[in-house]
Amino acid sequence: MCATHDCLKGNATRRGCELDLFLPHKAGSLDCTFCLDCVKACPRDAIGILPVLPARELVRDLPRSSVGRFAARPDLGALALVFTGAAFAAAFAMVRPDQARPFAGLLVAALALAFAVSPRESRARLALALVPLGLTMWAGHWIFHLVTGAGAPVSPSTLVGLELILLDGGLLVSLYAAWRVARASAAFLAWATVAAGLWICGVWIFLEPMPMRGMGL
Repeated sequence: MCATHDCLKGNATRRGCELDLFLPHKAGSLDCTFCLDCVKACPRDAIGILPVLPARELVRDLPRSSVGRFAARPDLGALALVFTGAAFAAAFAMVRPDQARPFAGLLVAALALAFAVSPRESRARLALALVPLGLTMWAGHWIFHLVTGAGAPVSPSTLVGLELILLDGGLLVSLYAAWRVARASAAFLAWATVAAGLWICGVWIFLEPMPMRGMGL
């Protein structure tokens, strides 16, 4: 048992955690800025950067030093929905914004149903489960801009294939996270429907002809 808490307080040669994150009560990296001051200060090499499974932080609801428990943070769930929704809204603007309304209406209805059938304590965590899908949509969107803007010699089919692989991976991770949170229940089916609907929108956007994409802006 450590008695000096150098990782938190620092020592004569290294400063400790400036966020006052007491590591024995720290779960995961969502409280961390990755400055690694604690790693440098620990004289026992008891702290490090360790590999974890994708979405592990989303399915575990342990108390965190500053964030607390996801179940008690509806604001984080709302932020996750904004982050994910913005990824698809921005991509829709690249193609035909006028066609986004029917998709948006259906997705809002599915999301309302998902909230209705989900227990209150799991709603924020299920909303966070959509983050991997939103992240891969952002990634595919900006890869398109970076590659085409730089004039890189990449064929359209290769670029679209990469975007679809990213989006597929995001869907699988989001479904896994939702399954771990909701298990076999109506809540999982509802949130899986939302994720699948977003995935369909993303695939449709990425399969649009390249000259069309980007003209919406």
